[in-house]
Amino acid sequence: MQSWIWAIPRPEGAKPCADYSDGKVRIHSYEIKEDAPLTVSRPDDIILNIGRRSLKRLDGYRCLPNVIRTPLLDEPLSGIVSRFAGADVQYLPATVEARDGVTTCYRLARPLVHLPCLDPDRSDVSWVVPGESVAMARHIEFRPGCLGDRHFVRDSYTHFTVVSEALKDALLETRDPGLFFIEPEN
Repeated sequence: MQSWIWAIPRPEGAKPCADYSDGKVRIHSYEIKEDAPLTVSRPDDIILNIGRRSLKRLDGYRCLPNVIRTPLLDEPLSGIVSRFAGADVQYLPATVEARDGVTTCYRLARPLVHLPCLDPDRSDVSWVVPGESVAMARHIEFRPGCLGDRHFVRDSYTHFTVVSEALKDALLETRDPGLFFIEPEN
């Protein structure tokens, strides 16, 4: 089964892209990437902002690109991920700030399963901490079949959200402009 990285659409400047507001939240971005379940009670426990863009700019985006490598989805797209991922995903309510207000219609789809998808021997990276992380990757390749029977995981080396081809295809059928997937080799 082919695996895909859930990525930020290119070029980033042409589409809205949310950034994490670590300074004013209860749950920090590094905690989102860990594998232990988090308790989030209110949408303002997690705040992302889209800078000087208006909320109207988000019209038509059911997946809001963001820089923390965790999909930010509305309810319909969350349903598609749930259908494939089941208990492998935790949804965290979030607040998205814009220059003219806030919205709470998005949730972070956080992979709870972390797998070593990266193949360090076939990838071009500056250094590897075995089983933990890589730095300065110029070219990465994933192990064939790294997802097993799963559809939605976090690579334990790169911290990318990795999805199966079946989940990617189901999401792309929605034609949402915020969705973007790349093969690891790209």
